Amino acid sequence: MDWFPFGATLVGTMTRWAHYGQKLEDWVRDMTTDLDNLARHQMTSAGIMMDWELVEPVEGQFDFSRFDPLMDHAAKLGIKVVLWPWEEPAPEWINRDHPDWFYEADDGSRVPFGCWHHPDFRQAVHRFLEQTVRRYRDNPAMLMWNVGIEPLYRVYAYARPITEPGRRQLFCYQPATVEKFRLWLKVRYQNDLARLNSRWISYYRDWNEIEPIRYNPSLLLSARFLDWRLFWLDALAEYQRTKADLVRQLDPAHITTGNSGWSPDMVNAGLDVHRIAAGFDSFGVSRFPIYRHGRSPNWINRIWYIYCLSACHPNKPCYVHELQGGPQVFGTEVGQTPDPGEIAQWCWQTVSLGYKGIWFWAWRPHRAGAEAGGFGLVNLDGTDTPRTPAAGQTSRDLQKIAPLLNRMKPVTPQVGIVVSPANCILSFAADRFTSDPDQHYMHPKCVEGYFQILSRLRIPVHFLTDDHFHRLVDGDLGHLKGLILPYSPIMEDDRIQALDRFARQAKFIWSDPWLSQRTEGNMIRDRIPDDLLARWFGCVQGQVRPIITDNPINRANLWRGNAILGHGKCTVELKDRTPANLVSIVQEITLDPIHGGQILGRFANGAPGLVSKQTGECSAYYCGSYFAAAVRDEVTAEGFEDQQAGDQVQITAEQTRAKGFLDLFQAVLTEQGILPPIEPIGPDRPEIEANLLTGSNEALAFFINHGPNPLAGDWRIRPGFPVDAKTPATNPLNNTDVPVVSRSPDSVVINVNLPRYGVAVIWLKADS
Repeated sequence: MDWFPFGATLVGTMTRWAHYGQKLEDWVRDMTTDLDNLARHQMTSAGIMMDWELVEPVEGQFDFSRFDPLMDHAAKLGIKVVLWPWEEPAPEWINRDHPDWFYEADDGSRVPFGCWHHPDFRQAVHRFLEQTVRRYRDNPAMLMWNVGIEPLYRVYAYARPITEPGRRQLFCYQPATVEKFRLWLKVRYQNDLARLNSRWISYYRDWNEIEPIRYNPSLLLSARFLDWRLFWLDALAEYQRTKADLVRQLDPAHITTGNSGWSPDMVNAGLDVHRIAAGFDSFGVSRFPIYRHGRSPNWINRIWYIYCLSACHPNKPCYVHELQGGPQVFGTEVGQTPDPGEIAQWCWQTVSLGYKGIWFWAWRPHRAGAEAGGFGLVNLDGTDTPRTPAAGQTSRDLQKIAPLLNRMKPVTPQVGIVVSPANCILSFAADRFTSDPDQHYMHPKCVEGYFQILSRLRIPVHFLTDDHFHRLVDGDLGHLKGLILPYSPIMEDDRIQALDRFARQAKFIWSDPWLSQRTEGNMIRDRIPDDLLARWFGCVQGQVRPIITDNPINRANLWRGNAILGHGKCTVELKDRTPANLVSIVQEITLDPIHGGQILGRFANGAPGLVSKQTGECSAYYCGSYFAAAVRDEVTAEGFEDQQAGDQVQITAEQTRAKGFLDLFQAVLTEQGILPPIEPIGPDRPEIEANLLTGSNEALAFFINHGPNPLAGDWRIRPGFPVDAKTPATNPLNNTDVPVVSRSPDSVVINVNLPRYGVAVIWLKADS
């Protein structure tokens, strides 16, 4: 395409959630005015939500009178539409006439939303989609179908906590779901009930005897609970895929898409984004950088963007279907209003990471519901806010370089971080048995800690799940040179063997403690790590010293030497560098070197805390504590979120816990030849976000100042093609030359000078 999809979603097309009760003529007037204003600001696209309850107010009777004029007016204006036929705002006749379709929670209560496993509910959803697609597939305004809108959003968001404060209900236990679970188990265990009984330590005589377990802390660490929640991941993804398949069958000319909000929740919501995205032609994300808790650290925005990009690997386009347009409102709580400069920055951030389209949530604020008055890019009456022209100018700038953006891709990552559904479930289950906040959500916490470190070092990352190990050697993940295994106790035998194959071609593998501690049936192995992996890492785990709370009783018993208060320390000797001090939390585990493993770091008591082994070209590292989890949230966020205008808050580069781990990882990656595509010249890590997109003998570099002060400095860009004395650097927004400080065979050095909210775009092209 020679244009870039950019616009906003018309939430006025929602019913009870936003503009409930408008007459048809008022509805059409407001929505066509909004489309006119989108066009006036030179935006190219709009999202139009289509609630099921509006289209089928009476079962079997469809009414498109509100949407026909909108689609026709968009076509007249040349605005392309992402149409959102959304089934979750279901018609009242379902609640009234079909309560047997409802979700059933683990406590037996019913939630008035249809469960996708009920065949009649699924048939009704497909009928709604079929009617919609047939009506609009030939409309010239059509761009794509969003039929996977924040999957399971409503049930997850509104299910009431039970039993424990903060714990949500688990779903779903209605008969249709139970039957689907039994069918899933038959496939998983190859129709061998004896095999299931062996893994579950159960005594079933017939598949129909099996019931999913209800919430029971004593059973959460069992293979039964693990299978039950793994089924839920597959079930949600399968339902989304059936909707996309139906739309593709009816309209092969327009792609399907979906978008996921929040962070992955494997247990309560079933949001395994890799599984869900696999069913669509494209996928996207919802991002609200200023929500109820205030401005999110920039790494939170980045991790979610990159997670969804990874789920779309290798070649699906990724979109931002919901980007915050105005202040959050929830009930009577009103959040901070985004600055116009932030609105532009958020757009450039998503573009610089490789996203292919942006739609704000939303054009107008909601007029009703829990979020009434919130999120609008314009005022309630449709007039501009200061944010509106900032978004319009961003759209105009993006259209100037749209051909460049559309042929560029993110830099191919060389480092992968494993996000394991099984170990997310294990972390959830283990949390029921600990009051120590350092031990909560251990697998996700370690994932985030590693991402923060690599993000600060400006190393591109690919997120993969443990289902993807087989693709590391023979599949489309062969570009990864290094793999990080954050707290991964559960590891199936076939994945251990896949890791063994990967190690034969890898540059490095890094693991947290307890690797492969548990079998796929959640049973403890005899030795940790597993024998095959122990040969690569050169060590096995020995004595465990817990890190305990500082109180008088614990302090009085410290003389015994088998526990630590607060946190510990592991000192790592680095070649030609200052030793790196790592913070240990939760446990310090003595590592016993075998098979030639070398001790790199020692705890304060002298016990080995980090062991490495070199086998061929692969360096394997094994940790004796959760060093990455210790630095999570300790790396100071890049960005304006740390300081409002006029505040005198000091922004530091890193906090103490992070420095040692940053230095260690920089040394490890440099030794393996893994270098950042963009990096500042000098030892500092300035608060500038820098990203690189690459194409065939060309590259686009983006620099974004999220901080409150002007920033300047020299930056090295490695464009991925040979550089010579004639390699030009250009500002593609105004077609002016950019002075080059220096060139080397593989890089160009550019001076970047950015004001507050400043953005710079530089185009490098190989000399023809």
